[in-house]
Amino acid sequence: MISQQHTVTGGRVTVTGLDRYEGRAVDVVVKLHRAAMSSPQLKYWWAVPVAILAEHCGYDRDEMHVAIKYKFLRTVDQNGLEVVPSIRSLDTAAMARLIDDVRRWALTDLGVDVPAPNEVPLEQMELMYND
Repeated sequence: MISQQHTVTGGRVTVTGLDRYEGRAVDVVVKLHRAAMSSPQLKYWWAVPVAILAEHCGYDRDEMHVAIKYKFLRTVDQNGLEVVPSIRSLDTAAMARLIDDVRRWALTDLGVDVPAPNEVPLEQMELMYND
């Protein structure tokens, strides 16, 4: 499978590098591009809100991660089943909203002030992330 980002110009897209599919039927899917969650967001997620709230609540990081996802990302599908997506499926904007929601909840409901991403130096996040 080939996944590439292209820009539509004049209603057309030019794709190269498809020589191996010459003469074969292929399926083409077009969807709007979503910016994937960034590596700094992921490092911040595990190193700051998840770690701080895990310590506060008495969970390990994995348990806290699952609990937060369940609280904030849970939806009910057409079969009535509760579904909790992976945070890796979030784009940068959705991840930023999740972080804001978690920080607000931590402060108002738990009395825990979780530093904002711009309040924690990247080097410190990397140390906390690898801890």
